[in-house]
Amino acid sequence: MPSVPEGFDWDLETPGSRFTLRPALGLPTPENQWLAEGASDEEWQDLVERSYGDWLFEEDPELGSPNLVQGGIGRGAEGIMPVVEWLLEPAAKGVVSLIAAAAAKRVWERVRSGDEGDLPAPADEASKPETRSVLVNRGTAVLLAAAAVAEVFGEEGDLLLEAAEEPSAIAGRPTHELNYVGLEPWVVLLRSQDGLSRFVVVVEAHGDILGCMETPMNEWEKHYFDPTEDYP
Repeated sequence: MPSVPEGFDWDLETPGSRFTLRPALGLPTPENQWLAEGASDEEWQDLVERSYGDWLFEEDPELGSPNLVQGGIGRGAEGIMPVVEWLLEPAAKGVVSLIAAAAAKRVWERVRSGDEGDLPAPADEASKPETRSVLVNRGTAVLLAAAAVAEVFGEEGDLLLEAAEEPSAIAGRPTHELNYVGLEPWVVLLRSQDGLSRFVVVVEAHGDILGCMETPMNEWEKHYFDPTEDYP
């Protein structure tokens, strides 16, 4: 986990934070559509439905119920941004479900494509909607990384999560904001259930997979760190 600067009492798992392990999507909207501080939940939901579709607020059998929260975007002059979070804890006790990973990828792809689900497919390429902007949090990055491992390396069993960090946190620098800055990728380390393969996946801030690598592990390593076991 990233470190919080001295003097700040931040909860990294607070709704709207990009560090929560609950899967979430930050949905940037044009500045001229930003809602004033104190806008009602209904106004925020109406904005998201008009921009991305009301299907986003339907319960997903794998991800659970969606929840709309207010988040921020940008460094310095922070903007206001709606964030949709799901109730699923994707890495409960360190185990990442590939079923949930596939579900998260489907939702991410649908948001990006602008597919409303109930409209006929466009007749030509020029008629297709442009890719929509979206930012992924730490939990969604973990699920997208797991989906990539399943697709690239053919893993079928659930994976173990070792870490999901931004490069600045790996370098030992404290985070200075909880909002969706959208600058750094997520570096996700996953392991196979037998503990003999480690996967390193780099997930771009918008959710694209920048790289996916498998490395072997020695037999003794699987006993050195077990993410499912509680340590004092």
